[in-house]
Amino acid sequence: MSTDGVSLTEEGRGRIVKLWQSGRDVGEIADIMDINPKTAALWVERHQSGEGLKDRPKPPPTRPPRQTKAEKEDRVCALRQDGLSTNEIAEKTGLHYQTVTRILKRRGMWLAQS
Repeated sequence: MSTDGVSLTEEGRGRIVKLWQSGRDVGEIADIMDINPKTAALWVERHQSGEGLKDRPKPPPTRPPRQTKAEKEDRVCALRQDGLSTNEIAEKTGLHYQTVTRILKRRGMWLAQS
């Protein structure tokens, strides 16, 4: 099964269905197309249920990515200019130290402390 993990095109999925409609069982189809039998069974089942052979739409992310507010980023930068370390800034601002690091990198201030 050299194609495990590789998406089938709609054409390939259609071929699975045609082979199944011609009387082949899922195991034979998997061997012919060099795919996992579960993959062949999946597309036969979707065809039988009337879902078609297109990919299902992906659900939206559970929440949009967040970025720290500009005021808080400005405070992080000011504290860095005062000579505070990443951990000290994190403690004073209540941000996670990795968030502080991302802000400093984004603002070009990572390793800028002397």
